[in-house]
Amino acid sequence: MPALTPEQVAFYKAHSGDDLRPNETASLVCGLLAAIVAIGARITARRISRVQLGPEDWTIFAAVLGEITYGVIFAKAINNGQGRHIIFIKDLVSFSMGYVAAIVSYSYTVMVTKISILIFYRRLFRSRWLMACSWIIGIIVVMYNLAVILIAGLQCIPLSDLWTGGSSCINTEPPFTGLAIINIFTDVAILTLPVKPVLSLRMPKAQKVQVLGIFLLGGV
Repeated sequence: MPALTPEQVAFYKAHSGDDLRPNETASLVCGLLAAIVAIGARITARRISRVQLGPEDWTIFAAVLGEITYGVIFAKAINNGQGRHIIFIKDLVSFSMGYVAAIVSYSYTVMVTKISILIFYRRLFRSRWLMACSWIIGIIVVMYNLAVILIAGLQCIPLSDLWTGGSSCINTEPPFTGLAIINIFTDVAILTLPVKPVLSLRMPKAQKVQVLGIFLLGGV
């Protein structure tokens, strides 16, 4: 981590009251509760309809475990001072390790969640077009998330240079920006993937619009 300039230190000290920890805590709790409630509703719906859990269910369960892991790491970071200026971090080594662990757990969660959605689409629609597209999107999702994990873990060799200020670290902003663009692309691709199969269904246009609305609601 690069050394701070005297001007930066003076600025941070002058703004010691800046604190985003309450906001971060609220977003963390709300996100975890929403995920847990959604999973509970999913299991309940399966039991009521007497439908066995499928691959898309098990993969989303795995994704929730990843989100919980991320939540624990995030909570520890908040307790360590995340949300305040960098000079107020209690343990910089633990904070830096948590930063890497958070990237890994987040990328894992995103990857498994998107794979679960693609599996769900493949179960609903059996068209060759969707099957081919889901494979392509799935491969892209896996590859770019693995790239994020590798960059996070290998950004400094040794990784300890991340918190000791060694000179072996690379600038992760360009690759992470590029991968973020790919992430947005896959979001849009997954969101619009059911459009063609739904439009080809034999039903009134009004019903098609309603079905598409349900799918597109997932993008909110």
